[in-house]
Amino acid sequence: MKKKRKKKKGTEAIKPVFFLERETDIEIDCHGDSIDEAMYKIEQQLEAMQKSHYSTLRVIHGNHRAGENTIYKEMRFKLSQCWNNMIKRSYQEPHNLGATIIETK
Repeated sequence: MKKKRKKKKGTEAIKPVFFLERETDIEIDCHGDSIDEAMYKIEQQLEAMQKSHYSTLRVIHGNHRAGENTIYKEMRFKLSQCWNNMIKRSYQEPHNLGATIIETK
């Protein structure tokens, strides 16, 4: 019969945190678009969502590289400066850095 080992204090395993996957109403894929094309698509969709009952937008922009002009960087700038009156909050998907979730007001 095996003996149970006593755990030393402070050596308990860290439990992983799981994020709830949220259903999104609309999804935009910006792969292959220029920054201007992607911003136009996102802005048009946000304006359309203001007039509808949809509240969650998923933007697939792809992984971004530090130091480069990317769709992600431009979108984050516009979310904080230009479109902040249309959105409640925005965040990167927890397990997918190539997508951002935007919740509208």
